[in-house]
Amino acid sequence: MKNSLRSFTTFNGKERLGILLLSLVLMILIFIRGTMRFWVHPDFNEATNKRLAAKWDSFKKANAAVELNDSILATQQTWLDRTDGPSAPIPDPININTSDSATLVRLKGIGPVTAGKLIRWRKEHGAFRSIDDILEIHHIPDSTFGLIKKHLVVN
Repeated sequence: MKNSLRSFTTFNGKERLGILLLSLVLMILIFIRGTMRFWVHPDFNEATNKRLAAKWDSFKKANAAVELNDSILATQQTWLDRTDGPSAPIPDPININTSDSATLVRLKGIGPVTAGKLIRWRKEHGAFRSIDDILEIHHIPDSTFGLIKKHLVVN
């Protein structure tokens, strides 16, 4: 037992030199890291910073998110059904009995939670017989149903 501990803690000349060199490299790296703030100075360009700040502000204004209210209905009423516009293409009808959640989420008013509810109801009760069966699912408001019913089919 003593010999195994002793052989584990003793090093020959090459091993000592290797440990010494690795320790020296580690100390140099720590010194460089600690003093880098004194010898590296980033180049500040005031005109570029102002231009970037202006672009960031315009981006935030263009992509301002609708503030969420406590009610899901209030948020859903702010959504626009972009397929109602004259220039927007009408999407292909989506078969509610065969579509997956990724396809359902593409519809305005359907998020991941609602898509999961539709698929769970379909697994528990079988295929939808009509589009109006969606109204039987708990917590799907009439406003959402009005948005999605024109894009769904039942085969």
